[in-house]
Amino acid sequence: ACGTTLEHMVLRPSTMGVSRPLSAAAKPLPTHVDVAIVGGGLGGLLLCAGLRCRGIDAHVFERAPALRNASQGMFTASTNGIHASTHAGEEVKTIRVDRKGKGEVSIRWTKAQNIFASHVPDEVIHCSCGGRDFTEDDTGATLVFEGRNEQVRAKMIVAVDGAFSALRPQILSRHREKRDGVKQVTKDGGQGSAAAALMIEDPPKYHGFLNWNALVKKEDIARYAESAGVLLPYTERGMFIVTSDCPNVLAFIVDVGTHVFWQIRVPESSKAGHRAVAGRQGLKEHLLRGLRDATDLAVPIGQEAEKPQIPAGETQPNMSEIICMVGATPEEKIYERCIYGRAATSTITTPKGRVIMIGDAAHAPYPGPGQGANMTFEDVSVLIDMFEKHVPNIRAPNTATVSNRDLTNGTTHKPDLNGHSNVELPAVVVPTILCECESIRLPRMQSMVYYADIAAWQFHTQASKIKDCRTKFNDWVKTFPPEGPPPSLEPFEPFVPRKVFRP
Repeated sequence: ACGTTLEHMVLRPSTMGVSRPLSAAAKPLPTHVDVAIVGGGLGGLLLCAGLRCRGIDAHVFERAPALRNASQGMFTASTNGIHASTHAGEEVKTIRVDRKGKGEVSIRWTKAQNIFASHVPDEVIHCSCGGRDFTEDDTGATLVFEGRNEQVRAKMIVAVDGAFSALRPQILSRHREKRDGVKQVTKDGGQGSAAAALMIEDPPKYHGFLNWNALVKKEDIARYAESAGVLLPYTERGMFIVTSDCPNVLAFIVDVGTHVFWQIRVPESSKAGHRAVAGRQGLKEHLLRGLRDATDLAVPIGQEAEKPQIPAGETQPNMSEIICMVGATPEEKIYERCIYGRAATSTITTPKGRVIMIGDAAHAPYPGPGQGANMTFEDVSVLIDMFEKHVPNIRAPNTATVSNRDLTNGTTHKPDLNGHSNVELPAVVVPTILCECESIRLPRMQSMVYYADIAAWQFHTQASKIKDCRTKFNDWVKTFPPEGPPPSLEPFEPFVPRKVFRP
């Protein structure tokens, strides 16, 4: 979408929007933009970069005082995500493949965030600007911010503000207001009863899992293994998975270049609403003790957990590798969170066709299949396709070829800082762009969320997998654009009902 390959994307000069504090007071907000993108994560930045290199006046409005520049997370860009991110630039010439020949690249979240941000000029990234609400008419929409008096008029608003999206209930409430024939607002012009009701009816969905993860430098792992007198556990194998039924634990170890990502996930039904936190005191020793003793990791820190009885004929899996990873990680780097998602919906646009939600705001899936970021990249790709289809005289994106080295090395062209807004976006084509994007994306979004729900159910229940069914669906997911309808998941429907939220 940025006019180059995902592998070849490199950090731009410091005049571009590298993830670092941007002073909200130092620059006034624009009064008018063509496209207001709410959310400065991967999807929002990639969309902004893709639109601006085609001459569209796109701006990012981020709630936080600065773009995130630290994370203990990573994602795997699968074939579909890679193709979605590069469809308008050069073809991918070299990518890593898994053992089944499927292309994928494991990337640290922070590195991707910095790369995408560096393709967007500082002057169009507006921090401390959390989108709260909007009004819309036949020519555009006005974005309203939390805690700010300024408003921004746009021809289109794109909500990419994550699983805890503030704009999702506002978008869906417009359909309920249209159905009831009443515009519902508070006295101060804020959130109406329809949006408030939708926040209760359609909350972020807790999947019932507690998760710990961190990124560790490979040299730190080697140093710890030597000092602890244990064998260096990890070689560059791509992804290594450890599972245990007793207690129920899922652990990942993933090679991400200079670092190794580890993750531990356990079922936990009582933590709904628990806030994410890094570096909880005593957490590291709690995890190490639980892994060594094969006890329930979900019990509170400091509380003794009973050791479950291992069924006859079964043995406890070897947890030595994940134990070494946890041991090599400073406690302050261990990130704890509950796993949330969002239900699939029957619509992602407003009735007037001026506002759309994409990414996790629209369809945050259970992360087991590893498709959250990839689906966001697909959303961006399709939305940009609709711009290219319906906006007259839209520019071809800049393209560049750079050395195929580490993502933070190499050199490439600097995007033109002038003339980014010289393509007129006719207000009349916006509803068509959003309507066609919705018609293309909704069926795939709904299928992907259901597929992820099945993965969550299987982890909770330890149910046997219907391998042929899931293998076919996984192959379909990793093909973009998709080839035909998704394979049937009917064998799971008696156990996992299909749910689509209808406002």
